[in-house]
Amino acid sequence: MDSYMVTFVAITLICYLGLMATKPKGVPTNQLSRVKVSPLANFFRIMMLAAWLLFVSMLLIGMGLRRYAEA
Repeated sequence: MDSYMVTFVAITLICYLGLMATKPKGVPTNQLSRVKVSPLANFFRIMMLAAWLLFVSMLLIGMGLRRYAEA
């Protein structure tokens, strides 16, 4: 499971860097959903969110399974 988690963190980092390179100048990252952006920037934003959510869900599920196994 650790290799998958490292992969999702790497994908998140790559997508974050791609988003920072393609977002419009002067627009903060927390307001990107309110501004019309290029399809490439939107792709990076959605992929970053999906990879981060998968990483966090794997982390929490792994912690829960570990506690379940110890009990």
